[in-house]
Amino acid sequence: MAHWLICGLPISTNSQGNQLPLETLPLSFNGENDHYELVTCRSASDFIIFYKKEEASSENDVIYGYDKTTSAFKPITFDVHGTVIKSLKKLIPVENKMFAISNRHEVAFYINERYEIENVESIEHNTEFVMHPEFLDFAIKYTVSEVS
Repeated sequence: MAHWLICGLPISTNSQGNQLPLETLPLSFNGENDHYELVTCRSASDFIIFYKKEEASSENDVIYGYDKTTSAFKPITFDVHGTVIKSLKKLIPVENKMFAISNRHEVAFYINERYEIENVESIEHNTEFVMHPEFLDFAIKYTVSEVS
């Protein structure tokens, strides 16, 4: 058993350890740099999002969602009030959903297992979130101030 350091929450791990071979797939992901992140949900093993973290200078952002019917990653976008969201600053798994933050579009929202958005909230550019480890809809929202 592994434990989350802050709360001591038990997390199931693979008991076979290094006995399982590493499997890689010959996939190509379009993008300009190597600032990518893969996020999975503990409660839904097929709910996986692979994305390029948004940067101020990049316009070629991309988000891929895992399609379990084809066993492949497919490009996905999110429509928030007529604006197409295809860049994320941060993606946080929370129970059976993921909490997405896009500073470029100044929105935060939940993504469910069907890659649908829920609970859209407008945010300021320098907003940060800390999610509660046990309760899905509970987070601390704060604004970061730069000190010179």
